[in-house]
Amino acid sequence: MTPKLSCLLANDWLKRNSTSAGQLFEQVEQLKKLQNDINAWSSGSPLKMHVGVLREKRLKLFVDHPAILARARQQLPSLLSRLNERGWGLYGIDLKLRSYPEPLSRKSHTKQGRFSVAAKKAFLKLSQELHHPELQSATASLCQRNDWNLPAKPKTN
Repeated sequence: MTPKLSCLLANDWLKRNSTSAGQLFEQVEQLKKLQNDINAWSSGSPLKMHVGVLREKRLKLFVDHPAILARARQQLPSLLSRLNERGWGLYGIDLKLRSYPEPLSRKSHTKQGRFSVAAKKAFLKLSQELHHPELQSATASLCQRNDWNLPAKPKTN
């Protein structure tokens, strides 16, 4: 049995055998219709609102950004009248800012320095003139990280 078919069978079973699950499915379908009506109202507009809870004829909508929240508050009377014209019978709409959880893992950003050709030549020349061992090892590791070949130092006798 394919996963899609088993989900459909489970959904049908829940609709038939469980009153609370049946009510849940009805609420989901109702919220989906409401979301479609809101999307039709805001088509061509930058307002993207997400349906939250519909309780006691009050609808809770979520928006993604504070600027959209301010703009949506200005449009609430129009939206409320439009939804009531379509038969929803709402008393009010509450707007909330949608909060997103912090991502579980962040990719570490490694900074990559870029040298111009002139800077690279000047740095390689400078690295040849250094006499302090710690500075020599630091410049050698920088050159190795950037895949530069240090010219061989002339030996002094």
